[in-house]
Amino acid sequence: MAVTKHNSSARISTIGTLGILAIFAIVIWLRFRSWAPQLFYGDDLFNYMLYHGDRFQSKWADLFFSESGQKFRFVFSSLMHVEIALFGKSTTAYFIVNVAIHAASSTVLAVLMYRCCENWFVAFILGVIAATSHLGLYEVTQATGQVESLGLFFCTLTMLSVFEWNVAGKKDASSQRAYKWSALLWAFLAFNSHERYIVLLPWLGLFFVSGKQAGSRKERLIFIGICLLLVATNFLIKRLVFHSNFFQGTGGQPLGVNFGSIGALSSEAFLSVIGVNHGPQYLTGAEWSDFSMLVKIMTMLFTGTCLLLITTGMVRRRKVACSEAAPAGWSLYCAALIVLLLLPAVLTIRMEQRWELGPFFLFLTMVACGFGVLHDQGNRLLATYALSLIVAGSVVIESRISRSFDEVAYLSVDRFASEVKHTLVDQQGALRDGEIVIVADPGYCVGTLLDGGFFLVYGGNYRPVSCAKDIAQARLEACRSGARLFNWTASKTLVELRNACDANQ
Repeated sequence: MAVTKHNSSARISTIGTLGILAIFAIVIWLRFRSWAPQLFYGDDLFNYMLYHGDRFQSKWADLFFSESGQKFRFVFSSLMHVEIALFGKSTTAYFIVNVAIHAASSTVLAVLMYRCCENWFVAFILGVIAATSHLGLYEVTQATGQVESLGLFFCTLTMLSVFEWNVAGKKDASSQRAYKWSALLWAFLAFNSHERYIVLLPWLGLFFVSGKQAGSRKERLIFIGICLLLVATNFLIKRLVFHSNFFQGTGGQPLGVNFGSIGALSSEAFLSVIGVNHGPQYLTGAEWSDFSMLVKIMTMLFTGTCLLLITTGMVRRRKVACSEAAPAGWSLYCAALIVLLLLPAVLTIRMEQRWELGPFFLFLTMVACGFGVLHDQGNRLLATYALSLIVAGSVVIESRISRSFDEVAYLSVDRFASEVKHTLVDQQGALRDGEIVIVADPGYCVGTLLDGGFFLVYGGNYRPVSCAKDIAQARLEACRSGARLFNWTASKTLVELRNACDANQ
């Protein structure tokens, strides 16, 4: 990879960086294209309907002076506003944008890891592992995935700016100031894409106060004051203007302290971040304990190798000068940020893997620091063995989990939504009116079809729809309302049941 030398520090060329970006985009496209939805449902459908319902995201003023679901995310909302206006229901266009954002995040991460390990090949390979991780499934395949991917993109830029700020040192005061304030800007954009990234502000404060290059006491106080002001402003806007919770959990539930739940969710998060896929099937696709012995062995090799490298990076001092290598204690700062990013997640009702991608990026950054120590020692053979084990483990793990993607909640309903459109919209002609009852999981009608809003978008008019797991209950509801009755079969097809009121059918 082409690099240029400046002040004895290897800098990545623009052409080289763009080349990596293009490669990552192609790899991500190939990795996730099979699971890209062909229509809106669930959260994607909800945002689309809000826009066309002259509500949140439908006007530019709404982006900055309103909230939705007790969430204030004007950076994400602005992008969605533009995309819905330009792309309409073209899910392919949203997928392309998602691929581009994820590729950009992975490229910034690769640059950061290169600065940590000073080996482009290692940084590139670890970047590919990050880009193709199953933890990025939601970010890439779902139109609303940008609520996660945008925040992560700005988070990686924040980390890179902080790293370069420390490397610049007092000898390059102008660059140091530029990196410091750019880090704050990226953090601001990150937490206004997703409020979870507001934890970047205390992390930045900790780094700039404790760093060797932190500057005068006055400079430290000013920076800490701005960080606190941004947190306070966000809090006051939510509480006084929108009358909403400062931190709102998933599923409309506020964050809460439940020590039993915190322990279980922390276990799921930590194990999944270090490579051990753990959690309910509807969230993870496949539980590690259900893997074959080969996959379990490769998982342990992947995780064990990464943890050994991280330990090496923490306990062994770099031989090169601090201005040319990872800042002292960088791995510890990364570990602290992992904890901060996962803290809001363990206080809500479930641990979704989309929240674990950012911590996984940080995990790989710590691994890169370990490779940096091996680079200093000239131990290429050990580095080659370690990288080979990581790559082999990643390939086996991702291949196994990919076979279970259809079990993940937001993808498992894709076939259902497609069949509903095919059977009840495309094939119904003049019969595209009236109430519908479906023998299926009630969540399919509430969360996937939005109680009939799906038909407003894809059929042109609203149709009430309800789901019942029990066929007897479904018949009763259909008889009572005069609705047409359909059954979602085990073969994942939608079949109409005639004479719904005939109990003998």
